[in-house]
Amino acid sequence: MRVTRLDHVNIHTAQFDESLRFYTEVIGLVSGSIPGALAAPSGEPPRGAWLYDTGGHPMLHLIRSAAHTPEASIPARLDHFAIACEDLEGYAERFAQNAVPFERVSYPQFGIFQLVVHDPNGIKIELGFSRAIVEAPQPP
Repeated sequence: MRVTRLDHVNIHTAQFDESLRFYTEVIGLVSGSIPGALAAPSGEPPRGAWLYDTGGHPMLHLIRSAAHTPEASIPARLDHFAIACEDLEGYAERFAQNAVPFERVSYPQFGIFQLVVHDPNGIKIELGFSRAIVEAPQPP
């Protein structure tokens, strides 16, 4: 038996619209089809969204919820999740353009760089970039 990768993260949020915009426009995930249970009756806002990576894998499930706010006291919480990415400087520029504060972190012993951001719910996201890819010569 073995774990092969992170499948997806599910976030219940009262900041659904802001979170959807952040994950699609800032992080670059793609909003796609969702199961019927999350579909909304005609004229109502969606109950949720599934957000996909560039390979079509659902990475993040957002669920609209008034019961979960950043201030709510809950017995357990998600500290952070990490995603593998490409184009560190492209993301740094996108964060700056969207006024999203971020931190650069380097882990030379693991061969990775990270950009660390927080979503509208306060959840930390580590965007990981391979040192080999970051340091590779760029084409002219």
